[in-house]
Amino acid sequence: CLAAGMDDYLTKPVIFEDLKTILETWLKKFARFTETINQPLIAAKPPASSTPATDNQVRDNSVVAVSPAGISPPVMAENQEPSIDLKVLNDMRQNIPKNKFSLLVDLYLQELPNYLGALQQAVASQDGQALYLAAHKFKGASATFGAKRVVALCKLLENLGKENAITQASDTLGQIQSECEQIRPALTQQK
Repeated sequence: CLAAGMDDYLTKPVIFEDLKTILETWLKKFARFTETINQPLIAAKPPASSTPATDNQVRDNSVVAVSPAGISPPVMAENQEPSIDLKVLNDMRQNIPKNKFSLLVDLYLQELPNYLGALQQAVASQDGQALYLAAHKFKGASATFGAKRVVALCKLLENLGKENAITQASDTLGQIQSECEQIRPALTQQK
């Protein structure tokens, strides 16, 4: 992948504005590269702007910072993060129709009991692989809605699942359940 120039990425949750920026960056580079390739071979002297790009030139500046600068989270007591990152929700809201935004929030809220149930079942059955998979799925869905604390707790459960350290997962599961009680009204208010 690196040899082919695939050395850029976006992290989840994908913010549409970040995706647009990265696509624009790479499409410009691709356009310059293909113009060079498609030039007629009989040209006596190619224009300076259309000289073929070397691998190093194509890769220059290929990593695009995707985290917005200058955004500060709301002030919380004793450095505690809010349950929901409103910037993530606002970015989502700006990029999809309002009715679809509300539908997605409703679907996530409806799935909360299923996510929690899968985690509880994995802990009860002492199944590290199931714990990892359930935590990973819940983490991805929660990241989409900016539920940063749930994401952090799910990462911890993923690691416990990988290590098959299920006995340590009960406290974290309790924290996730408590966090979900805060997420529900916070997301409902944002619809």
